[in-house]
Amino acid sequence: MEAFLTLTIERELQLHEGYQKTCKNFNGMLPTLPRGKGWWFDQLLQYNCFWLSSYSLRECLLINDHFKPRPTDIIVSTSPKCGLTWLTALVFAIINRNSYDFTNHPLHKANPQDLALLRSKVQPPLTLEEAFELFCKGVSHYGPFWDHVLDEENNKIVKEIVELCSFENLSNQDVNKSDVLLATLISSGK
Repeated sequence: MEAFLTLTIERELQLHEGYQKTCKNFNGMLPTLPRGKGWWFDQLLQYNCFWLSSYSLRECLLINDHFKPRPTDIIVSTSPKCGLTWLTALVFAIINRNSYDFTNHPLHKANPQDLALLRSKVQPPLTLEEAFELFCKGVSHYGPFWDHVLDEENNKIVKEIVELCSFENLSNQDVNKSDVLLATLISSGK
């Protein structure tokens, strides 16, 4: 027991020293980073082409330096207004799958966001003009939006999706031809 305790204390000290080193590096780089007004935070910092709050940047650096994922780890992330409530419900249901009977589950009675701790901070309102200007300048979490669009455009992804989903392509699929559909239904016994 004493050897285990000694190893645990040594590991905690190593982690603490590592965290301190990362935070010291972060504090040193902080004044050198480009700054911009944020959508959700008063100020964003640009690091490796991404705009992040100082809090998020510090956490990203700590994760890069110290997080060692295990094969069983599950990480769920979403941008705002992209299904957070739904993802919160899914995660809550999965994590608590053995804790509640599905007929009397808390998700039947409460909003998923009331069941999970989420970080929220009231920001001063941003005018449409300010938001539009920030968006056009590329000051946005996860990097400039237009860079993502151009990447997809340059990789011909948009063209491939348009061709794949075109009326011409979809209407010419074998499955949409009545004789092929009939043969498929007959062979499957439906």
